[in-house]
Amino acid sequence: MRLNTDHLKCLVVEDDKFKLDSVLAFLREELGPGADISTCDALSTAVAALAQREFNLVVIDMSIPSHPVSVGAGSPYSFPSGGLDVLFEIDAQGCQCVAIILTQYPEIELDGVLVPIDSAAGEIARRFDIEVAGCVQYFEDNGSWKAGIQNILREL
Repeated sequence: MRLNTDHLKCLVVEDDKFKLDSVLAFLREELGPGADISTCDALSTAVAALAQREFNLVVIDMSIPSHPVSVGAGSPYSFPSGGLDVLFEIDAQGCQCVAIILTQYPEIELDGVLVPIDSAAGEIARRFDIEVAGCVQYFEDNGSWKAGIQNILREL
């Protein structure tokens, strides 16, 4: 891994608490104590975080709500491709970070078309001119997703 983990600033965009806890535990172990890991649970909070700080690595769930759930704030909208909006924001701001998509689904919806996870990074680059280091399918019952992220990080 060529990313400097001593000063790495990582953002994890994930709304499922169980999955987030699993991802955070893995990233803390993989990246070490020098990594500064922040989290967001919705599109609005991810956009705000990206506007406030620079990140070297962003791990994004593709299906996120519009805003966090809070009492009296109304129900958030579910965005099956909300992670794609986070990628658009990264691109629009000119962020020099590495993006990894981590989703529990075997396909990602791009312009109404379901694209298999193993083709998604290339399709995102082709259709939207946005670089994604890789896409990994998250499985709650096994750790195969960890190897997928490790492989991506080793190539960076």
